[in-house]
Amino acid sequence: MLNKTFYERIWKIYWNDDIKIVLKWFDSERVTSFRVNTLKSDKNEIEAFMDENKISFKTLDFLKGAYIIDKSNEFFLKWSKMFYDWKIYVQWIASLIPWMILDPRSGEKILDVTAAPGSKTTQMCALMDNRWEIAACEQNQIRFDKLAYNIKLQWCNIIKMLKMDANKLKDKIPWLYFDKILFDAPCSAEWRINLKNEKSYWFWSVENISKKQKIQLEIFENIIPLLKVWWQLVYSTCTLAPEENEEIIDMVCRKYGFEIMDIDLNFEFARPWIKEFSWNEYCDDISKTVRILPTSVCEGFYVANLRKK
Repeated sequence: MLNKTFYERIWKIYWNDDIKIVLKWFDSERVTSFRVNTLKSDKNEIEAFMDENKISFKTLDFLKGAYIIDKSNEFFLKWSKMFYDWKIYVQWIASLIPWMILDPRSGEKILDVTAAPGSKTTQMCALMDNRWEIAACEQNQIRFDKLAYNIKLQWCNIIKMLKMDANKLKDKIPWLYFDKILFDAPCSAEWRINLKNEKSYWFWSVENISKKQKIQLEIFENIIPLLKVWWQLVYSTCTLAPEENEEIIDMVCRKYGFEIMDIDLNFEFARPWIKEFSWNEYCDDISKTVRILPTSVCEGFYVANLRKK
């Protein structure tokens, strides 16, 4: 069972009604979601396939090309020709949101800081119609191999893979090179917690959260020089901890002068910022960042949309 400290933190982060949703998530069955790989297929083909096989699906207005199906259909989906032809890619709903905010376009040079396994990287490539340039950085060899595998099979031709520590990117790439940066940060991954599986939470501790915060700040410091002035950086995590979310953005904005931009997200599980936590009060513009509640539909997520000044 998770320790008392974890639950005490949850009660400090969320309102009463949301706490019920969060706690239910930790002991619930999760749905399956996926997106269309528009480099190989389109919504008409995918929806025809699901109708033919009597797979009920849901869509979300703010996420084009994303589908939610019942968990009971996941096995069939993953053994289907659509899956093995890489016309679809199984991906959590909340992890589809950062690219929507970054809005990558053909003609832009984009950096995906910690890219493996390539879910968001290949997604951005499709949105850019396989034109212009994406740099995908990953240090770990196993994760790098997964990234390469996904890129190849999804027909992504504009992605340059960089097997290296993200903290050394500024020594290899010209400063002010990128138009946009996606920093989906390494984090304590609290969204993965499932009370039915002890392996999903044995690692949890406040010390681990502090360790991840240090890693996040170090990477931030080393990628900022690579971004052009007045251009965009989207930061995201799949954890609930304010130290890795609002506190990170507050510190980065105070130190480097980033502007926090609005996020237009009409999603029932989107929630406002945490104004303060453990006696730390954050800047007013933190209100422009967004938390996604962990539910059976989506994982817990945090997203901030920043502009370099």
